[in-house]
Amino acid sequence: MNRLPIPPERIARTIAAEPAEHHYLRDVLRLSDGDALEVFDGLGGRFPAEIQSDDGGRTILKLGERLPDEDAGAVISIAPALIKNDRLDWAVEKATELGASRIVPWNGANGVIRLDEERGRKRQERWQKIAASAARQCGRAVIPRVTEPLELRRVLEEAAAFGEQAVILYERELSARFSEVVRALPHDRPLLVITGPEGGFREDEIALARTLGAVTASIGRRILRAETAPLAAIAAFRALRDEY
Repeated sequence: MNRLPIPPERIARTIAAEPAEHHYLRDVLRLSDGDALEVFDGLGGRFPAEIQSDDGGRTILKLGERLPDEDAGAVISIAPALIKNDRLDWAVEKATELGASRIVPWNGANGVIRLDEERGRKRQERWQKIAASAARQCGRAVIPRVTEPLELRRVLEEAAAFGEQAVILYERELSARFSEVVRALPHDRPLLVITGPEGGFREDEIALARTLGAVTASIGRRILRAETAPLAAIAAFRALRDEY
């Protein structure tokens, strides 16, 4: 089924496609009047739609009743540290496919790259487009919000404001397992998984996180790559909650 994201403020029974949407539907997908597709608003709403044309040649979408929300369930977000090259692009795409609710890149002290405000803004725009494309491809009705890179303190403060339990996947944690954290978490409390950069966490970052309410946990005996760890956490979380 072909799918098209439409911002929630434009959702209505009848939607006039904008020029870029018209091009995508007619020229890229080569859809014709009477063809069906699915419209989603990025916030969980999914709607069956039919393509039509008006007298002026514009593409019109006729929406049906809202479909059941397939993204309901326990909420998990990730805060991956900035990593080099395009590996974070890949992680954003795969985290969207796996069901991340929010993606919060952060500047790790031991990271090999840091982004200034302008470069961070441009990367955020790129990551958000990657998330939207991944959501369209995999059938999600929710597009995770991807933030600009933040400092660790801000990540933790936002987690507290959102009522999230922050957990740091820490390779030196020997006493607590990620599975134990998940099982002890109330089902209606969202989880934020924070993962480190290539160089790992510094001790002062771990101390700050614990002071601000985060817990540390191990996800296994192996040390995972920086882009792999958040994805492993999402998959484990979903499996522990019997959502696969």
